[in-house]
Amino acid sequence: MEANERLFEVINELKGTALISDYKTLAVDMSVHKSYISDIKAGRKKISLEFLGRMKNRYPRINLDYIVLGLGTPLLRDDSTQSTDIKASSNTTTAHPETLTTYLVDTIATQAEEIGALKNEIDNLKSKLQERTQGNSATDATSEASVLVG
Repeated sequence: MEANERLFEVINELKGTALISDYKTLAVDMSVHKSYISDIKAGRKKISLEFLGRMKNRYPRINLDYIVLGLGTPLLRDDSTQSTDIKASSNTTTAHPETLTTYLVDTIATQAEEIGALKNEIDNLKSKLQERTQGNSATDATSEASVLVG
């Protein structure tokens, strides 16, 4: 699911909680033309960061992690706009207890380990190439000497 589609899930949730009544109300609240919202819905335009920022300021319960990354739920809980339930992906319904920060730190740590392993593999391949290059040079020198002697 694309960010534009998730945005309209959030908008529908806002309608369900009576925070907005229709797209025209949203357009007025966001200081944009209704056609901008229609273009986003139709996929002719992508959501801008400015639009998301305005929307978050106007409706603090919206979950930007959900819109942008597909993590959590469309709206944050009333009791804490800071907490987010993380989903493994938008196709999975099992929520993880980690916060977004923990999830991202773990992802970065895993990627750093993979990068380290790849660097080691590159170094090993460079060493093997250097050994082969030096071995070929020695073989070439021996061949030249035998030709001269022979």
